[in-house]
Amino acid sequence: MKRGIVIFFIFISIHQLYSQKHYAQVYSPAPIEESAAKKLLNVKMYYEALRVVTPLLPKNSTSAELQYIYAVSLLETSGNKQDALAPLEYVNSQPNPPSEIEYYLGLALMHNHKFDEAIKQFKKYKERGSYLGGFKDAEKKIFWCENAKEMIQNEVEVSFENLGEDINSIGEDYHPVCNPDETLILFTSRREGTTGGYYCLDG
Repeated sequence: MKRGIVIFFIFISIHQLYSQKHYAQVYSPAPIEESAAKKLLNVKMYYEALRVVTPLLPKNSTSAELQYIYAVSLLETSGNKQDALAPLEYVNSQPNPPSEIEYYLGLALMHNHKFDEAIKQFKKYKERGSYLGGFKDAEKKIFWCENAKEMIQNEVEVSFENLGEDINSIGEDYHPVCNPDETLILFTSRREGTTGGYYCLDG
């Protein structure tokens, strides 16, 4: 009798151990960091998404989702946008790529000066009219590419000058516009104090 009870409890213990292991394999949630990176991307906190996803890539190089988060975050921040091309090409080669793949692949190609290929991707995106902006946004990007091709063919020598701390900051300062007599300059800045008193990375 005692032997039967011992065998019964051993069987129950093994069954529970197997069940827990099987449950963990089938139902375990995604790693916290990967889930956080995805959520940050969805709420357009691209700098934070990039910070979270970058250290995950070496051990997850075949994860199309992580590669996509990394590439999109590069394109939406001041990172090296050219580095987004290879990950996006990989994502596009996988089954069922994200619905916005043509848009971001077009951006990556554009930043790598592959304008004709970029135009093809933007035209594909325009035909589908995804929620990122659809027809109008794709038309704008195609115009940028066509304009860039023309500018490369007709190069003009230019120089950039730091205007000093009264104008330039440690933040991102860009898109300057001058009035005709150059007495006024307007530009976009993400410096400290321009967005409610704190330094804003994600716009």
